[in-house]
Amino acid sequence: MSVLNFENNSGQGPSNLTQLVSEEFRDYFQRNTNLKLIPQNGDLQFEGQILSFNFSPAALQRQGELDVASVNRLTISLQVRYKNNKDSKQDFEQSFSAFRDFPQNQNISQINDADIRRITEQLVMDVFNKSLANW
Repeated sequence: MSVLNFENNSGQGPSNLTQLVSEEFRDYFQRNTNLKLIPQNGDLQFEGQILSFNFSPAALQRQGELDVASVNRLTISLQVRYKNNKDSKQDFEQSFSAFRDFPQNQNISQINDADIRRITEQLVMDVFNKSLANW
């Protein structure tokens, strides 16, 4: 299998977001399959892009005259292209999104790589289930 880098086309997120997402794909598939990872042209090929890295209020509550966020949500969306060179009927191109909620007093600059990895893990599991669940 091969996993090309998921370029960050969102214009947002940490400078290492491409690396975090791409490496999570590689690591997850290596941990959960016996497929050999090669740089390119694998029997199974994953590629795509990071579409969005969005930090926004998720739940509003009224405090006096103001609506205030009770939690903030970081959502990451990917566009994934999967090509199965052994069975082209399995090919797909699809968007995937996952999120994690944070306390209202935590801002985007306080989100660390571990938090982003948790979101990325969910994205990778969703892609894994879509691509290889029928094995």
